[in-house]
Amino acid sequence: VAYMNRPAHYALVVKREGGRRTVCLRSVLAGKTYDEKSIPVPEGELDLRIDTSADEYRFSVGGTCVASGPARLISSETDDSYTGVILGVFAEGRGEAEFRIEGLSTWKGIGTW
Repeated sequence: VAYMNRPAHYALVVKREGGRRTVCLRSVLAGKTYDEKSIPVPEGELDLRIDTSADEYRFSVGGTCVASGPARLISSETDDSYTGVILGVFAEGRGEAEFRIEGLSTWKGIGTW
């Protein structure tokens, strides 16, 4: 998640559609939610990545760019209460999740969130 505030953030979403696991970029901009086209991903461990530059956020799965979003849409250019963007992980649902953040230790959660 690249999170500025509730009405302005990007999230790389892993979900089930028609029995298949897919991933898509969800953009919440000016309080409206937009989902990019979902692409199928394999079962098992996924390597999710956010790369940033002054111009954009790039969201990748397994080294393949899924989608990108303009940085200015979650910045002081669009919100005068801007104090920064938080990059993080968020999980909900039933099951098990393990997060490894490059350069940090592993966090593991099991159960219902």
